[in-house]
Amino acid sequence: MSALRPEAGAMTLESTERPEPADAATLAAAEGQAALGRGDTAAAAARFVEAGEILLREAAGQPDHGDKTLLRFLAASQFYKGGAYGRALELARRVEARILPSGSRGLLPRFLKDAGERAAPDYRERMRQALFALYRGGQYRRVMDLLKDHPYVYDPGPLAFLRAVLCEELGLWRAAASFYAKALPTAKDGSDFVLLAVGRALVLPAQGRTDEAWEYVSRLRELMPGAVTNLTASYVLYCRANAQAVGDRLALHREQLASFDAGLSDFEALPPGGRNHPELRAIVSVAVDAALMASMRLGEKGRARGYAERVMRLDPDSPGPLTVRGMLDYPSAAAVADFERAAALANPGYAPFLYLAHHAFSEDRFGDAVALCERALAGNPGRPVAAQLVCWIAVCRHYQGASAEEVEGWFRRAQEIDAGNAQVQANYEAFRETIARGQKVEKSRWETWLGDEREIPSPSDTPRRRRVVEEILVPH
Repeated sequence: MSALRPEAGAMTLESTERPEPADAATLAAAEGQAALGRGDTAAAAARFVEAGEILLREAAGQPDHGDKTLLRFLAASQFYKGGAYGRALELARRVEARILPSGSRGLLPRFLKDAGERAAPDYRERMRQALFALYRGGQYRRVMDLLKDHPYVYDPGPLAFLRAVLCEELGLWRAAASFYAKALPTAKDGSDFVLLAVGRALVLPAQGRTDEAWEYVSRLRELMPGAVTNLTASYVLYCRANAQAVGDRLALHREQLASFDAGLSDFEALPPGGRNHPELRAIVSVAVDAALMASMRLGEKGRARGYAERVMRLDPDSPGPLTVRGMLDYPSAAAVADFERAAALANPGYAPFLYLAHHAFSEDRFGDAVALCERALAGNPGRPVAAQLVCWIAVCRHYQGASAEEVEGWFRRAQEIDAGNAQVQANYEAFRETIARGQKVEKSRWETWLGDEREIPSPSDTPRRRRVVEEILVPH
């Protein structure tokens, strides 16, 4: 007996009441289904249409009118599954329902209705509008399900990209990486496309999801090796190391630097125009900063210096390498010059100003030191460094003759930022003890030590990816 059943939103025909179709049709239909499962809609469409053509030829050779009719219905089903909805509708309209087996006869009207809706000129536009509304509403699973039921609404490349982004939203990292790899051959600029792919892996660590970031970037690197994925992997490894106890970090830092070395070599091999993409430069910047910190943690200051100077040759306008070289050489005049150069560049962060403030304080230039502390605070350092900077402002204002109440207010603010900060506490105690005697604090009493690391700001996800998704989803 024959049975018409829905599969992936389409009506497909299974039969036990007709002669078996040619082996070639069975094979073509099976290969079409397998291609559809892989997300290769172009291959799926071709194989399903091939199966439909074979069934039509078989129908033409059948002497029995019932068998001929059933085979036509089967052929219409294969054309439908291949996205040839107009042809499926045309063929199904020629099927005589009364000739079909009783189990299939009542299903013809539903098939005609469904095929008619998909053959309509506005079908794609209607589906895209519906998918866009669901996506904007955060109903990612529903969008995924509809894309399975309507696999030909988008061309193969955009479809794979959409599925990749949806898998990211659902935390299906390996599937997301696979869909990105499927979409890559269709992208005009492969490196630009890979930049979209790694965006989520870069921001997951800041969300406390470092293990997921590593699972994701590992698969992306396996499927799409190159500068972008290797550099991203090196940053994620740095974040993994940070999540470990100090003694357990070193092996991960060595793995990080191996990935960084590969990524930096890949980056150097890109044409000059390819190295200037702003999103790629942002990834290079954070990966370089992480590699420099890892090198210093490993006690390999020569390696850190080598990285800094290598990147400066590639990108003279990057403040990170200048800052690290300054940290390695401070308090030399050359180090101060490096900090000044870094501070004059775009997006210098807080570190150059922190060191320049320390240098100004050491030379009794208290007004300059306050201004530099304020610029460092504008670079959004973490709480320990922010508290340290506010504490330094308190110290400088003390020497500038501010009232005890004002200075104490600065110390209280520093304590509120980072309660228990050892440097803040030591300086506050020195201040309280000394002013109780009506004196100024001896400069040697102040704690102004500098750590040998700096905070690396977490990357932000690119808004461009969501914009690209919406450009695909929104009907044009």
